[in-house]
Amino acid sequence: MRGNVWLVLLTTWGCSDGGGAATADAGPEGRVDATAGADARTGAPLTPLLQSDFATATGTTAMALEDGGLWAVYGTGGEVLANPGDLGFPAGMANVLRVSWSQGSGIWRVGPPFGPGLPALAVGSTRYYRYYFRQVQPDGTVDTQTHPFQDGGAGSQTNWTTQCFNNVGPGMWLLGHGFWDNPFPNDQFHLSTPLPKAHTYRLEHAIERVSDTTFRFDSRVFDEAVSATTPIYDGDDFYAGGQPARGSMTAYFATQTLTFNDAANLDGFNAGVNDIEPTEPGDYAFEGAIAIVDDQGWIGPYGTVAGEP
Repeated sequence: MRGNVWLVLLTTWGCSDGGGAATADAGPEGRVDATAGADARTGAPLTPLLQSDFATATGTTAMALEDGGLWAVYGTGGEVLANPGDLGFPAGMANVLRVSWSQGSGIWRVGPPFGPGLPALAVGSTRYYRYYFRQVQPDGTVDTQTHPFQDGGAGSQTNWTTQCFNNVGPGMWLLGHGFWDNPFPNDQFHLSTPLPKAHTYRLEHAIERVSDTTFRFDSRVFDEAVSATTPIYDGDDFYAGGQPARGSMTAYFATQTLTFNDAANLDGFNAGVNDIEPTEPGDYAFEGAIAIVDDQGWIGPYGTVAGEP
């Protein structure tokens, strides 16, 4: 981890009530696929490994930042805000997390040595992640590549990262995923089209453990102002190195896999932001409704997970 780090460490798994019996497996052409969201199955909420929407309190107190004890907090730089209604987050979401990098970067950590972490992902199983994200990073920053979400601890321990690139034009950013210790160009898959800043997206991705050492990956981007059920981008739109000529994520994983850096580090999950050097004034992002489930399909919009209203 680089920079002056504000660290938030998860100590327990999230909400554990609710149901959800559907399983997920590799879809057409080897692509990670599954029925999306609780409403599309039985109506029962998904059972999360982690569910945190920072609904406990607002402000900068430990109670607010820990989301009622889900997180142990180290450092400064974040604030839980009441959902103002004009940031593009779902109306039913009470609070959102403001991540500032003016006092350092913020990292949410699940996993040893700070807590039990997520359970091991069995071979043949798929882990699904969902989080709402609004990128507001100032233009022209010295550090042009950050990763707000990842597994593992430090960047060198990760199997996957969600990446933001801040050098693609005024008011724009580029979304991608990185896969540590895999050969170029398939160590990174990016959109080829930048996204506007100050716009909220629902980001979902899935990692399927194919063997002890290999995995497949898929990603979806939703703009709920357009549709809560149809992604505006999916694995067809993420390209190796961001170059369409090198092939899409979907095409790659139809016939091939990537190699885990260390599969044991799937027990970890970081949110917030990492890899800022140096720290600079300004807010980085707003985040909310973080959820992780195993073998229950794509999570879908806020409200599909047990513990969410």
